[in-house]
Amino acid sequence: MLSLASLPARASIITIMPLGDSLTAGYTGTADVAPGGYRNNLYADLTANGDQIQFEGSSNQNPSPLLTAAGETENEGHSGYLIAGIPDAGYPGGFYPGLYENIGAWFSGVQPQIVILMIGTNDINMNVDLPNAPARLGSLLDEITADDPGVEIVLSTLILTLDPTLNAAVEAYNGALPGVAATRPNVALFDNSGVLDLSTDYASTLHPNEQGYDKLGDALAAEVESVTPEPAPLWLAGSGLAMLAIAGSRKRGRAT
Repeated sequence: MLSLASLPARASIITIMPLGDSLTAGYTGTADVAPGGYRNNLYADLTANGDQIQFEGSSNQNPSPLLTAAGETENEGHSGYLIAGIPDAGYPGGFYPGLYENIGAWFSGVQPQIVILMIGTNDINMNVDLPNAPARLGSLLDEITADDPGVEIVLSTLILTLDPTLNAAVEAYNGALPGVAATRPNVALFDNSGVLDLSTDYASTLHPNEQGYDKLGDALAAEVESVTPEPAPLWLAGSGLAMLAIAGSRKRGRAT
C-alpha cells in the first residue's frame, strides 16, 4: 500500500467523492439490493471514528437509510461506465460513455479533498483495448487532478469476478496499477485483494452482495483513515491568547 505524500491536515469536514461504475453505485446485478453499497460502511466507520464526512457527487442513487438520514447520498457511481468513452454505433448517440469525458462537469461545482476511484471492470468485461487500459486510467487520474489540483485520490484495485477468464484480465490490470500510482504523488493505491470471499460475498459475476459491499466499505474506511493525517494545529498568538485553527473544507458547491 502506498501512502499519500501531501494530504493536508485533517479538516473539520472531510469531503469525499466516491467515483466509479456500478460498484460505486452499489448495485448487485440482481434483484437483491445493497443499499448504499460500500458507501454505507465507509460513512459509518469514518463517522464512528469521530470524522465529519461529506460525500460529493451529482447522483443520489441507491442510498441506504443511514446515508439518507445523514443527508450524505451523493456519489458519482455510473453503472456500465468505462474508464473513458468509446465510439459505439450501437449505443444511443453513437458513443458508449466513460468517466474521463465527464470529469470536467462533475468537478465544476465541487473540489473534494479525497476521491475514491474504482474503475475498469466494464473495460475488462467488454474487452475494450485492455493493453492500454492502464494508460487510459493514468489519463483519467491526470484529468481529475487538473480539475481539482489539491485532490488526493485513493485508487482501488478491481475486485475479482466469478468468471476465471475475466479474472486473468483483472489480475493483469491490477498488476499495472502500482506503476500508474507511483508516478503520481497524489495517488494512493488501495489493494483490496483478500477483502472479498468469492464463495460468499458475491451476488452476481461482477458484483458483491450486501455483505461484500460492507466488507469493502470497512476496508476503504481503514485506508482513508491511514492516509489522512490528524489535524496539524496552527497556533495564532494575540493579546496573550492562543487560537487553534483547523483547516476547513475546500467545497465550492453545496453549503457545509
